[in-house]
Amino acid sequence: MGRDLCAYFSPYDPWDMKDAIRTLLDIDARRSFQTKIESAPLRTWSEVARGIEAVIIQRPPMSDSFQKSSHPVKDDETCKKPKD
Repeated sequence: MGRDLCAYFSPYDPWDMKDAIRTLLDIDARRSFQTKIESAPLRTWSEVARGIEAVIIQRPPMSDSFQKSSHPVKDDETCKKPKD
């Protein structure tokens, strides 16, 4: 979605999130993102809304059982540093 205009991270990996935040704290990296964003051909909110509407129209509703998380993350699991 954000192409090369943002720093990505896994929402399930706190260390990955930390690395992305540290990237954005670097002034040169932030300026690089800013330059890319300012020159990028961004879509308007109307174009985004039409795209979302098209996806909703094409897909059948999700069942209730699918909407519930099949693998909830426990608080203590998210704070452990991964082993190398």
